[in-house]
Amino acid sequence: MCRKILIVSLLIINFSLLISQETWIQTYDPFYADSYATEDVLICQDGGYAINGYYDIDDFMWEEHWGFLIKTDSDGNLLWAKVDTVSFMSENESLAFIETDDGGFLSAGSSPWGSYLIKRDSLGNRLWSIFNDFHVETMLRAEDGNIILGGIRIDNGHPGIRKITQEGYVLWNQDYYLGGSGTGKMRSIIQTSDGGFASTGYSSGGGFNMFVLKTDSNGDSLWCNTYDGFGDWDEGYSIIENTENDLFVSGYFTGTNRIYYGVLIKLNSAGELVFIIDESQSENYYIFFSMVDTIIDNKIVGYGRDADGRALNFYNYNGESILDTPLPLAGRGIGDKCLQIVTNGFLLCGNNSNWEIALMKTDINGQVTSIVDEVISLPKNTLSNFPNPFNPHTTIKFNITYPSKVLLQVFNVKGQLITTLLNEEKQAGDYSVVWNSNEQPSGIYFVKLSNNEGLSKNHKIILIK
Repeated sequence: MCRKILIVSLLIINFSLLISQETWIQTYDPFYADSYATEDVLICQDGGYAINGYYDIDDFMWEEHWGFLIKTDSDGNLLWAKVDTVSFMSENESLAFIETDDGGFLSAGSSPWGSYLIKRDSLGNRLWSIFNDFHVETMLRAEDGNIILGGIRIDNGHPGIRKITQEGYVLWNQDYYLGGSGTGKMRSIIQTSDGGFASTGYSSGGGFNMFVLKTDSNGDSLWCNTYDGFGDWDEGYSIIENTENDLFVSGYFTGTNRIYYGVLIKLNSAGELVFIIDESQSENYYIFFSMVDTIIDNKIVGYGRDADGRALNFYNYNGESILDTPLPLAGRGIGDKCLQIVTNGFLLCGNNSNWEIALMKTDINGQVTSIVDEVISLPKNTLSNFPNPFNPHTTIKFNITYPSKVLLQVFNVKGQLITTLLNEEKQAGDYSVVWNSNEQPSGIYFVKLSNNEGLSKNHKIILIK
């Protein structure tokens, strides 16, 4: 009897260890940035994960604001991290991405000066980048293998859908006049069980109203509902279809007192309202940037908040709260695909308390048993000079960890460019360049090292004559 109890105890211990290894939080600071915003997370064909978003660096005279894409293995170990630098805009944000059939990735983003598409292979190497005249907020891979972009038509400001091939060629465009001036934004789009598409966002008309739009497979509108809440700005963030072909939409209504009330709407496949509930009527929370349907047990899970902070919120198909699980995160993902279903749990992205990238794998109740304290970063590049102070020559030494196009420049304290010492492709390794400052007055100067893989470092040097 004692022997049997011992065997059972060992099995319980082993099972507990297995569970603890299957849930975790990993954090990343690949670009040594001041802060990160995470958009979406995807489960890749190789079992690993990919996260996009954007980061900020404010380093004395330079500010950087760039989109990024990082790739991990199935345990959350960082494999590579890439920046969405493009020559035709000085900053940008990565707002959506998908994995292509070849295991590569297609990223879309924008800035105040335009939008872009970037294609990478499975190792993160850039294959091409193009200017895109369509502001993308959400993407999906359609049943036929082509790509659906949801966002804004730049030429008229209307919410729109564009269908492209995986090589970036445009197949068709649709835009939708939904009221008022016609302007608006499509925030989330899905392909429905009938082969068409359903989307949500906001459109103008007495302020801005939440819309739910249903189209056929060619993007032709079948029906559209708009919802005007309590104030002048109401917006849909996330839309999903459940196993009964009903649509669930989450977003918010803005009150006249500028308070945001989360809202959850259920529609049948014909667009008829089943229910609409909001936080002004309930103790529950309904503002989700991303939702999933658990399928096997008929639950809607929303990545949102509770009274204490970030949380996973579980509801049945009638909109009744089942479970609320607090999350140890400071910030949540802000894309419509920042929450995914994995075996026996969920995968989500967000931020830790230092606003670094956080990737979280939970059990079926949204709980985590292991938090990795170590922040994962890429190998750090170095930049130095000798002698310092100097007159008139100094040797500037640096290293790069990835093959890339390297730019080495010298600026004065006013941020004016004095000289470009290097602007060429380099393999990974250690390098040195001599600067002759004969024609410059004494003072403080700054050397800036950057490349097209997200490297940006600054170093102060002093010239004394």
